[in-house]
Amino acid sequence: MYNKFTDSYFLLIKIDAWLTADRHSGGSLSKSCDDVAAHLKMTDASVNNRIVDSQDPELEYARELLDRIERRDFYHVVASINVGASGPEQVKGMKAKTILNEIEALRHPGSGLNEGDLTAYTKKITSGLETAKILVYGKDSPAGTEVKEISLADDLERIETEEVFIVVKKSEKLGEAMRLVQVWKEIHGI
Repeated sequence: MYNKFTDSYFLLIKIDAWLTADRHSGGSLSKSCDDVAAHLKMTDASVNNRIVDSQDPELEYARELLDRIERRDFYHVVASINVGASGPEQVKGMKAKTILNEIEALRHPGSGLNEGDLTAYTKKITSGLETAKILVYGKDSPAGTEVKEISLADDLERIETEEVFIVVKKSEKLGEAMRLVQVWKEIHGI
């Protein structure tokens, strides 16, 4: 069964695994886009298999991440913060990176939460419409020419949302991450 939220956490872990492998392979993964033949051969499975089959100790973290995907041990959402038009005034328009930096600045040495244990991403839902008006033709009018203009502005505001998700990468650090996010929320009055 497909779940778009599970899929996004799956992608976060896979991206972390691939970035780790890329850093320890001299950038061979990211450089493959310059070589058409290499790029055509690169699939998710081929990249994952290269990581899993490698004996390189520097790829241990990437192997652990791919193992987590197999076990469905995904990253955990600590909080979702509405930064869109309908969100609290104190955080409207804030970017994920800004929120993450502010939360990480609250970390204390020895708290158990290390730099890089948290990540953040933004999910934005829109109507996809470029205008807030639609034209409706009345088929029951005498010549079928009656046109009504209907404003959707109020409806679109209810549809459009923007949320920042704060995610912790290790389940054993969930409690400390939740505490930090709560402190951040109290500072911002939300």
